[in-house]
Amino acid sequence: GESVVLAFVSSSHRSAPLSKLISFGRSPSLRPGESAVVELATEALGFALANDHGVMAVRAGTYTVRCCAVEMTKQLASHGRTAGGLEVSPLSAFITIFGAPRILYAVPVMPPARARRTEL
Repeated sequence: GESVVLAFVSSSHRSAPLSKLISFGRSPSLRPGESAVVELATEALGFALANDHGVMAVRAGTYTVRCCAVEMTKQLASHGRTAGGLEVSPLSAFITIFGAPRILYAVPVMPPARARRTEL
């Protein structure tokens, strides 16, 4: 059957989410014993982390990329579409990034509002 391949990234950085989807792809419908190559791509933003000041940057460190294929097996009766099925073929890779942070963009952070004094 058809499979969807998902790629997730995680790291030990303080501001990193537990896991983030960075890419996905589909395989053609396969018969038992057949295989296919599914190419996955991501951009720098896939590895970017935000700091407390709203700066999104790729930082040095080791990142874990985990991929899995989800075989599409169950039919949705009302629409004739497929829904998630059985997870197969887990794969992990480690990527180490070196050097200074590469800033992708910065979100302006508003300063805290000053408290107003009101006289009664």
